[in-house]
Order: sequence, then structure tokens, then C-alpha cells
Amino acid sequence: FIVGVDAAVSMSQWRNAGRIPKLAMIVVIGRPGHLPGALKVSDHPASDALFLVGPNVPTSASEIRSRLAAGHPITGLTPPDVISYIDSHSLYTGG
Repeated sequence: FIVGVDAAVSMSQWRNAGRIPKLAMIVVIGRPGHLPGALKVSDHPASDALFLVGPNVPTSASEIRSRLAAGHPITGLTPPDVISYIDSHSLYTGG
């Protein structure tokens, strides 16, 4: 389960979050302006996550979903194959 650190920080508030580490390895990717300190708490669902260091992509999944819901393009924010998949399955557009 791959998630940005910005989303992982709030993971303890997600419904059934404690089940996630039992179902999948959690991989947390850095995001600009977000530190993983809150994830180090032992009872946090992502406390044993694998942390990846790499380029910090400024675009969040929430931003992509919002843009799609508003009918705005996401070209350049995600790979073309992902855009094709989203389009072919009418994801995030209510269609």
C-alpha cells in the first residue's frame, strides 16, 4: 500500500486503519513540507512502514481527484497510462 506521508500522518483516523498493516506492506513516500515524525508512534498504523526517499512530487492525489471532479485536465500531473485508466473507467468524475 503506497501512500504519501501527508496522507499517512492521518492514517490513524481512517476507518479500520489497523487492518491495513495486516493486509499489505505500507510504503510511505515523502512529500514537500511534510515530515514523518507522527508516524513513529508505536500504535500508529504506519509505524512499521517502509519509507522511500526520492523526488518530492508536489501534486497530491486529492488535488488530482479535485481537478477531475471539476472537469480540469491532469495532463503532466500523472503518467499518460494512468490518465487513460482513469478515463476508461470514469473514475473521480461521477460518470
